[in-house]
Amino acid sequence: NVDKRQLITHRYEEAFMLSDHVAVMKEGRILDWDTAMEVFEHPAILTIAEYFVHDNQIKGIISKGTFYSDVLTAPALQPDGNYIAIIRPEAIILDTNGMKFIIIRSSYVGRGFHLSVRYRKTVLHFETDSSIRYETGDEISLNILMQNVLFFLDQDQ
Repeated sequence: NVDKRQLITHRYEEAFMLSDHVAVMKEGRILDWDTAMEVFEHPAILTIAEYFVHDNQIKGIISKGTFYSDVLTAPALQPDGNYIAIIRPEAIILDTNGMKFIIIRSSYVGRGFHLSVRYRKTVLHFETDSSIRYETGDEISLNILMQNVLFFLDQDQ
């Protein structure tokens, strides 16, 4: 006998802690059903990725195995086309040799800062555990770790 209990929650952290499998639903339809790790690491569709990573989206194109945008140029395995890159906050790291961004919002969160940064029209959000104080208007150098970037075909194009 297998005990099959269901928990319905809007907090994915809670679902991940209490379940061996999770379903992601929207408007009564199941969008994905798998282990918590698989749903989080490899979301089936853009809607699910957006649920986990709310704001860090970069539009660009993939051509001949490379993703191009004003912020990011990186290898990509997807076919050529218009894409949205979803940048997980943990993929954004401080790097003195990285791209220069301007801090547009800095909030102290106890163990570090939640930063919103801009490069041209692109805004990214992430947290740093650095004890360095960051202020709005400061310039900061960042890099993006590609293993934490997800690509989805841009359906609006």
